[in-house]
Amino acid sequence: MALLRAGSPARAGVVDGSDRQGGATRAGGNRADPFVERSPSTRRDRAHGGSTAGARGSVLTLVPTPEGEARDVAPVPPPAAAQATATVSVVIAAYADERWDDLVEAVGSVGRQDGGPEVVVAVDHNRALAARARRELPGVVVVANTGPRGASGARNAGAAAATGEIVVFLDDDAVAAPDWLGPLLAPFADAAVLGVGGRIVPRWEAPVPGWFPPELGWVVGATDRCLPPVRSRVRNVWSGNMAVRHAVFEAVGGFRPDFGLTGGRPWPEDTELCLRAQRVYPSRYWLFEPAAVVAHKVPPQRARIGYFLARSWYQGRTKAEMAWLLDGPDPLGRERAYVLRTLPRAAARGVVDTIGRRDRSGVARALVVVAASALGAVGLVAGRVRLWRRAPRAGEEA
Repeated sequence: MALLRAGSPARAGVVDGSDRQGGATRAGGNRADPFVERSPSTRRDRAHGGSTAGARGSVLTLVPTPEGEARDVAPVPPPAAAQATATVSVVIAAYADERWDDLVEAVGSVGRQDGGPEVVVAVDHNRALAARARRELPGVVVVANTGPRGASGARNAGAAAATGEIVVFLDDDAVAAPDWLGPLLAPFADAAVLGVGGRIVPRWEAPVPGWFPPELGWVVGATDRCLPPVRSRVRNVWSGNMAVRHAVFEAVGGFRPDFGLTGGRPWPEDTELCLRAQRVYPSRYWLFEPAAVVAHKVPPQRARIGYFLARSWYQGRTKAEMAWLLDGPDPLGRERAYVLRTLPRAAARGVVDTIGRRDRSGVARALVVVAASALGAVGLVAGRVRLWRRAPRAGEEA
């Protein structure tokens, strides 16, 4: 377990790529810096003889959020020095044998953090993988999820085995920056903080498609561009890079075991957890800390337009399910603002890129934004119709 000294100085800003040469690299020998966000390749790049986005990287830059794009956030100053220390456990959920190398790399990136946090690997219904982890990951606590199958059940099993006062969740196909944990934990010096989420940059295993709009980074498991460039209050954080007080996690019942990633189908279990915790603790809040960076692997099959559009439809459907479960005051307020403000600006930027910068991929990005928005709306309606046809909510008469 790591001792959290939340008042210790944490580097401001984001990873600039200049000091990452000694950081973790992708399994298989690729020495490209995983914490450098790459831009979509364009015809213009190739026409001028430049390397494509799959071979080159542009330094990750956080740009100011356009006015009106993130009204649910509020800048938060750094907390005062902590009066006490807390113990920390990092939980990594795993399920697939073929992702073993990714898991090893994720565990290794946690091991390089200051303080040496406790590492818990929670294996989801895979005895062979659990046995291998116990043999080959020395110093790691390995537990098996014997409850409901899925990411939520596995994370809950890991949290149950964790001994830290702060529980941190990291995906098994993500790599933490060498100074990731400090910025992620520092805000816990403020007792009003429920939890903290960090920035997730995509780690493309193939060239970045020219049609990919960065505003839709969530489709590939990354945080999107509309988030603020400074530590800020947010409605929810993301399970691929989040920390939460252990007592809070237990008090609200953890992730819903029937509402998590299973069979490759994503669910907003992290958003649902954050909203549920906020209702239990209305005077406390969640924070987004952009300086706490992890790189999330994006395999080639996720760089296809079919995957992108299918994920957009399914996101709408699962958000309908989340709203049904939570009920209460406008659980989809942020999503509505995102669709009405952020996505139209993203589509307009694509058109401007084509006209002003002669980037033919700009129109493609604009069309993808429109298609993703439409499919998300259709998925939301389909989800609501499905729920309407199901049994009535608890407490209602049949």
